[in-house]
Amino acid sequence: MAAGQLVGAIGGEEQEGRIAALTVPDRKAWWEEAMAGFRPERMDVARTKVQGIARPLEQRLSQFEFLAGPEYSLADIDVWPFVEPLLRLLPGVVNDRETPRLMRWTRRIGARESVASAIAGARDG
Repeated sequence: MAAGQLVGAIGGEEQEGRIAALTVPDRKAWWEEAMAGFRPERMDVARTKVQGIARPLEQRLSQFEFLAGPEYSLADIDVWPFVEPLLRLLPGVVNDRETPRLMRWTRRIGARESVASAIAGARDG
């Protein structure tokens, strides 16, 4: 998936201008590659990294309802924004078959009124 598909609202020239304005060469090269579409090798590395994150989270959620234990905590608040996009970005790794507990947790956290409110506020700004 190309990052351009995710950026969506930023169009051609504006997008190119933002990338051109980047001053960190590695970051600039990364975004140029992202906009063109990542090579399969890079996606394989990303999948491996996500599996290395998803498996321990899945294991943790087999012990507790939330990441730090039986109650919702800052751990859930902190980790959720990084996990939630993985459902769309790497559905072959994070899905109901491979990571059912992580999927339930992600949906449960996303359904919280405070999370929905924070997301709506971020999109309005």
